Amino acid sequence: MLYDDLVNTLYSPVPLPATEVARRLVRKGIYRTRNASVLAYRIKDKLENLVESGYVLAYVPGSPGWVQARGLAAHFLSIKPRNTPKLYQSNFLYPAQKLFPRPDPLLNLSAMAFIYKYGVDPMELVNFILCGSDRETHNEIRLFLYKQHLDYSDITLLERLLEFNQTSVPFKPDVERAKQMLSHLNTGIKGGGSLRKLT
Repeated sequence: MLYDDLVNTLYSPVPLPATEVARRLVRKGIYRTRNASVLAYRIKDKLENLVESGYVLAYVPGSPGWVQARGLAAHFLSIKPRNTPKLYQSNFLYPAQKLFPRPDPLLNLSAMAFIYKYGVDPMELVNFILCGSDRETHNEIRLFLYKQHLDYSDITLLERLLEFNQTSVPFKPDVERAKQMLSHLNTGIKGGGSLRKLT
């Protein structure tokens, strides 16, 4: 179950270092060790396996998204930049990540913040992306998006998601379900609002 625990812990708008992941796992009380430093050492290889398989994204100095990810961790976790050699965050498409190409780090950061801001079920975003991939529904859902009264940053992100996957889809997307998701976004923020609640 450790891999599931890691992915679920990292499903957060704030990317986490291995030490913070270990602390959160220890707080759950489901592992024998109560030493977060020991657990952090034990999970490093497993984190890298998750990165390689696409379940998790890693942010490292000099890579795309590093500055933004480090800024989030420094602000919300009070972690000094020099103490964060690598940060981890779950693929926002989990558990359907195998259907799509790996998102770039900046897109993943934005999508995770969006999911938390509005309390959106990740599978609703998956369906939305599939609508963008399908020729019959692409224009329909795009036009519907432009009729919504959303922040410019949210519309920009949703536009990127519509263009994210251009390969054939394994099943027909539900365009009415996608429209319903967009309509609900107009009613206001659904999620926790403050990232401080995640720390």
